[in-house]
Amino acid sequence: MLQPQCAKQTVQGQTVQAQTVQAQTSEPVGTIARFGIGSSVKGWRSNLNVLDDPLRDHEQASAIEQLDGQWNWYHSAYRTRRVPGAPQIVASTRWASFDIPGLRISATKKDKAAERWDLVRLPLCADADDDPLGRKQGEVLWQGHWTKDELALKRANPIQFATLEQQTGLNDEGSWLGDMDAILIEASASENFKYKLAIGLA
Repeated sequence: MLQPQCAKQTVQGQTVQAQTVQAQTSEPVGTIARFGIGSSVKGWRSNLNVLDDPLRDHEQASAIEQLDGQWNWYHSAYRTRRVPGAPQIVASTRWASFDIPGLRISATKKDKAAERWDLVRLPLCADADDDPLGRKQGEVLWQGHWTKDELALKRANPIQFATLEQQTGLNDEGSWLGDMDAILIEASASENFKYKLAIGLA
């Protein structure tokens, strides 16, 4: 298997990890070209774009300059190399809500004329009634593969469990909740109100 060489490259003012291009040609089928995030794709045309795990881990996803650099590269370089009508596939761990899949889905929801994307989310533990595999809530992916101790160990790290296992990306503040998720109620407290409770979801 060919191993690409890593290098630093600046994309619209953002420095991202880049890899040189490696290509394999199989006549008469065609050519498969592999690019690293941030690498130059000039001179290439694609009938199918497949982007696999653009973010390496939570540490990389926590750097807003990495997220911005990847999005700029994807939007201004990578996706522009497709021939008209060519499909795209993005397979990614949802380390952050503002990653490439998240921004792509968000743009589609806001603009009906935008590209149409189908989202397939496969959490380790089913957490919705519309699970794509038809699982009941709480049912584990690959039933019987994990022991109770292994599942408990995965849950021991809430951030890693939510992102890596459940595919629930964190926002730019490292949280699942934002300002828009809070509801402000302007009302006087009841006369029977005796206690105040403050909760910090750190």
